[in-house]
Amino acid sequence: MDQNANKVNKFWKGYYEAVVESGIPEKTAEWYANWAQKFAVSIKGTPLRSRAPEDVYSFLTDLETQKGFEAWQVDQARGACRKY
Repeated sequence: MDQNANKVNKFWKGYYEAVVESGIPEKTAEWYANWAQKFAVSIKGTPLRSRAPEDVYSFLTDLETQKGFEAWQVDQARGACRKY
């Protein structure tokens, strides 16, 4: 595994651990990490650290309008984005 992949894995492991430490159950924290990763890749070419609140809003709005996602899943994704 290259150095960049190690950094990415370390980042997401740290995210997961921070979510668990905030009181979110481990299984839910796994889903939070999943949603946060989906958000991270949702805008190609824009690093996560450069994202704005409007990007989060757009990501969640897109989820709400896509077929196959329930309201609770969008709420879970919203919670995940609040933790990033």
